[in-house]
Amino acid sequence: MATLEVEFKNLLTVTEYDELRQAYPFGQPFLQQNYYFDTPDRLLQQAHCGLRIRLFVDYAEQTLKVPAPVTTPARHQLYEITDRLTLKQAAQLLDQHQILMTGQSILALAKYKLDPRRLKLIGQGTTKRQIAKLPVGDLTIDRTSYPNGRQDFELELETSEPIQANNFYRDLLQQHQIPQRPQLNKVARAVKEFENDFKRN
Repeated sequence: MATLEVEFKNLLTVTEYDELRQAYPFGQPFLQQNYYFDTPDRLLQQAHCGLRIRLFVDYAEQTLKVPAPVTTPARHQLYEITDRLTLKQAAQLLDQHQILMTGQSILALAKYKLDPRRLKLIGQGTTKRQIAKLPVGDLTIDRTSYPNGRQDFELELETSEPIQANNFYRDLLQQHQIPQRPQLNKVARAVKEFENDFKRN
């Protein structure tokens, strides 16, 4: 089943990240290992979609993100189609740089007339995530590390109340003097770091 993801997002400096960590009631950090897939000619990216395998402590999941009609103030609005995996399943797939060829995500992918066998690993990153449960939604801060040693920092507000969340989000940025920055999603940032690392080597 597809779920609608409505988020407000902004990249942070490390100073902004540390300030926000102290300003809101964030829970304990947890890790997510993210592995991103696309065709060599980036057909998913061209369709504004993304496919990843994400590993948690005790399970994994494969998720296809596809565009949703933008009807809220949020710039980031997607449908997520997710298949749950065991860690063993995920490890076997990643060892072969492959994805799960069954399930809801692959059925949804068929709409784009794309051969899933062409999907290859194009980037990866490990995110330390903390979430604060607020009345307007889940406020999240991420520190993502890439295999080349680089890091970035991101703020997200996921909500089912986009009007109220938009007002809260704008006030938060203004209060902490955080400028709205052009947003590359996690897939694009992971691919960029992968390609930069490849060029250096």
